Amino acid sequence: MKMKKKSAVLVFSYLLAAVLIAGGLALRQYNTASEYRRYIEAGWNRSFDSLSSSIYEMNTALHKSLYSTSPSLLGSACAEIYAKSLQAQESLGELPFSRYRLENTSGFIGRLGDYARALALKAYSGGLSDREMEDLARLSDTSELLSQNLIQLRADMDGGLLSVYDWQRAFGQNTAPSLGQSVQHMNDEFPELPTLIYDGPYSHSVDEKTYSYIDSLPEISRDEALDAAAAFTGLNRSVFDFAAASEGRLPLYRFSAAYDGGELSVAVTVKGGIITEMTSSAPAEYTSIGDDEAMNAARAFLEEHGYASMTDSYRIRKDNTMLINFAYSQNGVICYPDLVKVLVSLESGRVIGFEASGYLMNHAPRTLPDPIPEQDARACVSAKLKELSHSLAVIPSPGRGEIFCHEFICENADGEHYIVYVNAVSGKEEKILILIEDENGTLTV
Repeated sequence: MKMKKKSAVLVFSYLLAAVLIAGGLALRQYNTASEYRRYIEAGWNRSFDSLSSSIYEMNTALHKSLYSTSPSLLGSACAEIYAKSLQAQESLGELPFSRYRLENTSGFIGRLGDYARALALKAYSGGLSDREMEDLARLSDTSELLSQNLIQLRADMDGGLLSVYDWQRAFGQNTAPSLGQSVQHMNDEFPELPTLIYDGPYSHSVDEKTYSYIDSLPEISRDEALDAAAAFTGLNRSVFDFAAASEGRLPLYRFSAAYDGGELSVAVTVKGGIITEMTSSAPAEYTSIGDDEAMNAARAFLEEHGYASMTDSYRIRKDNTMLINFAYSQNGVICYPDLVKVLVSLESGRVIGFEASGYLMNHAPRTLPDPIPEQDARACVSAKLKELSHSLAVIPSPGRGEIFCHEFICENADGEHYIVYVNAVSGKEEKILILIEDENGTLTV
């Protein structure tokens, strides 16, 4: 009896120790998850505040433009509008609900900024027409409404009525109001904008551009779209919930799933059932693979999903991930409008983000003319630049067009890199980009 009693005590002690250890691990995981949530929520709050501040300052500059009587002050106000629109677009892109394509809001910010940039150049050279000043007045009214809506949303957040974090869990569900739902409502109620007469990347002609790659494909059902999402991700269709159906120039079905410690979101085109976007909120907490491995993973992913002849162009590392831009290559000519973006986790090596709207909008066989000789195009490049490489490329033009170019990647005396584009038909210099390079990757300005 004593031995049995002693054995029972030992078993009980082991069980108690196991329970305590398991409880401690669970508490530690809970604390880690809570800390991570607070970190993520703080970042989103900063982005929302930055968005609100940029819109407010953009609106202030718009008001100044309406009452400027000198070309220099008017041009300065328009330049400030453009600068603030760039900040607002960057902040909007960092928010969790930006991926649900708030087309009206982001389209207004982009179009206003690009229009202001065009007007700034014109104002400095002499002034604006009555029509352009009337456009600025109408845009000012819309900007004022957007600014006031964002201020009200911030007040609701400060009062505890809304939470930026709850949006990912609440979207598409019949729950209490969330920030994402409020922003979505703000986007849907956006007033109609005036047609702006200018030639820029957010001009009216671009808004009317169709998605040529899928325009002739048949429409599919929501159930067929779910099959497409499951096949693309390799997950069982039962893990997905229907999130929303969006209209606009590219009607989409959206699905979400809890996966890999985060939320996986997939957008499927109503026409053709093509995946245009996949995003994951799963955290990448550390880096375990190098740039080459990440690049190989991205290339393999594109090939697996039918994207052939893709050339990587620029990449950027951020928060233990790598975002890589790929462009379609037609017989050695890089077609930059046919853009696909792939996001790779540097922790797991898996693709956690994919976006192909540029490819779907622009991809089609191109009939390209014979280019002028390379040496003739090279004569347009500054003698102060040393040529590093040359290729042929198609680049987007302001508005909805494209330009066939010679692309020269060059270096100046200080080791800074530039890209010079020379029209392959007319032989005139079209564009110069500066390559911003650091340990995190490469960007162009």
